[in-house]
Amino acid sequence: FGQSGAQWLVDQLGAKGGVVLGLRGIPGDGVEIERWTGGQSVFSKHPEIELFAEYAEWSYDKAKEVSKALIAAHPDFVGVWSEGGQMSRAMVDAMVEAGLNPADYPHASEDDNGFCKQVIKYDMNACATGKPVWLSRLAVRAALDALRGVTIQKYVMVPSPFYGPDEIKTIAKPTVSDLSWLTTTLSDDEINAMFEGK
Repeated sequence: FGQSGAQWLVDQLGAKGGVVLGLRGIPGDGVEIERWTGGQSVFSKHPEIELFAEYAEWSYDKAKEVSKALIAAHPDFVGVWSEGGQMSRAMVDAMVEAGLNPADYPHASEDDNGFCKQVIKYDMNACATGKPVWLSRLAVRAALDALRGVTIQKYVMVPSPFYGPDEIKTIAKPTVSDLSWLTTTLSDDEINAMFEGK
């Protein structure tokens, strides 16, 4: 997840590099550590890129504060790398409030439907990596198989789906809640029912 978004962003910036603003999840969280480590495996090979990242706790509200502070501290930034879509939505909103055009900054993030809607709205150059929400279903199946005495694999690797700017335009769901992710097997009606009133 972290590696694919970071590599896409590096490719967009090219040899000139520059300052990149980063949004991280919750300190010590396993997913955050994995995404950060994946991103660093790419950024560490590119000294022309300066990454300034802060924890925003997967939260829109916290990310909005952090994004405003990052933009103010590094107004010369050239791109954004984010570990989560809600945080990216906050960054885009903070950019707009600061009078910046989100289309001018390549943005690597997650397949959060709200962020993907923003990509379309502002014609952004962005990518979205997914962590399929149906992974828990695989875990429950494996647990049930183990209880039945079926041999299960100790490690299962599920690739992270990756969407470029053109793909985002085809997978975003304009009538579905901003709070949903696009790598789901649920119908639009089921998703909207889950998020009704939120």
